[in-house]
Formats: sequence, C-alpha cells, structure tokens
Amino acid sequence: MPAWADAANDGSPRAQEVRAALKRLRERTAGLPVDQVLATTLNSGDATERPLRRGSRGALDDLPKLADALTDPKHPDARDNAVQVLRHWIGRGPGQDQTLYAVLQTEWKLTKAQASTVLQLLHGFDQADLSRLRHL
Repeated sequence: MPAWADAANDGSPRAQEVRAALKRLRERTAGLPVDQVLATTLNSGDATERPLRRGSRGALDDLPKLADALTDPKHPDARDNAVQVLRHWIGRGPGQDQTLYAVLQTEWKLTKAQASTVLQLLHGFDQADLSRLRHL
C-alpha cells in the first residue's frame, strides 16, 4: 500500500480522535455481541462514535435505525452522516434502491411520491438536472 493509504501514517488531529474513539469503543464492548455493541453506541454522547454506529447500521442493512438518525433533533451531524451511509448503501449493488424505496413506504410510512423524492435526493443530480434547476 502507498504511504498515503496507511491510516497509521495519518497524524492529523481528526485521525487521532477517530483512533482514540475506536479504542474506547473496543475496550467498552469487548466480548459483546454485535447487537449489544450497537446498542451501547446508540446513546453515546461521543460525536466521534456516532458515525461508526450509523456506518455499522448500513453494513448490517438496519435501515429502520438509520431513519432514527435522519430525524435525530439532538445531533445535527447524524443527518448528514446517515445520508452518506444511505448513499453508500444504495450504491452497493443492483436493487438496493428498490429495497430502500419499499422500506421508505412500509417502515417509514412515506407516500410513493415522498419515497421517490428521497431516492432522487440520495441519488443526487447530474449536470443536466442542475442546469434545468438554475433556469427555474
């Protein structure tokens, strides 16, 4: 691996903060099952741990818990991170966006139009879309 790809070489304050949070999390949750580890971080006041929790929820296909992050009034950073996790989640492979579309309607109780809007926002806009928006 090139030196720039080795996380151990990253001495930035943010990298040190994340490594310290991972160490604290490992120490607090050693030997616990995954569900308990996620539950432990669910109410964490540590802003560095919250993205780890949401990333784990996406990796485990736990979309209902990601919805909690999208509507969390206490942690504004949660919404931005949950959006990133959902974007990565729908990009994992074919059919992911259809699965999310169904979850948006069944679990999150959105209408078809609302679910379509959420997916459009998660997919983003191409240059043609942006050009049309500028002319509105």
